[in-house]
Amino acid sequence: MLVTIVTFVMVGMCPTPMRRVSMIIIDKHSAEWCSIDTEQWLQQVTDEEITEQVAELVNLEGWLTEKDAVLVGAISQLSDCHFQDQIPFKFTRVENTYNSENDFSSEFQFMIIYPEDEDWAYSDCYLAVEVHQGGDVRGNYGPIRVFKCSNLAEQGFFDWCFGWMVVTSDGERSDRADEFQIGYAANPTSQLMSNVTELDKSKRWPELHFSERHDCFVGWVDGRACKCWPEAYVGGSIFSG
Repeated sequence: MLVTIVTFVMVGMCPTPMRRVSMIIIDKHSAEWCSIDTEQWLQQVTDEEITEQVAELVNLEGWLTEKDAVLVGAISQLSDCHFQDQIPFKFTRVENTYNSENDFSSEFQFMIIYPEDEDWAYSDCYLAVEVHQGGDVRGNYGPIRVFKCSNLAEQGFFDWCFGWMVVTSDGERSDRADEFQIGYAANPTSQLMSNVTELDKSKRWPELHFSERHDCFVGWVDGRACKCWPEAYVGGSIFSG
């Protein structure tokens, strides 16, 4: 079993148990509150952070949306790719994870800088990001950071949600387990919760409950007792919660 670190966050006056397992942060109060550690995810999908090298060439203060040209210039210098006074790099528009389904612990906005004759998803490229620091998502972003990357598609860059492994009480993989994985559902957690049933009819909403005994969430999925835990594919590896 992976080493776990137990932390606590305050909700009102009551401590909420949180467990950080590798990349997935488990919230024992609700399966729907589990998340992917944004910082860990960035470290896994990228090769190397080069923020300091870029900052030696250009001023990184300000919004990412204002820095596209200067970042391209800095990357060109670091890559030694000047050719006939033209910079052979292009950049994507700035995107924000907030606008798409995701399980990140912190939202972030990003831009990809890549060779103009390459498909950035499958080639060497650079990722510039600003990680949200909390509060209103329209502001309060951290400093611009830059990472060197290779083949982001294979590294799991497009998988912003985790899937769920679901096994029955006899240890067999659920017949519907594929429905709760990335690639089948845009939001696997919502897909799973829509198939959770509750034997206790006095409860308004069906739930998954975290079991200390089984070290995972348990509940009735599609009418069968099941054990469930989140899984994320990142950086060529599968991380389980």
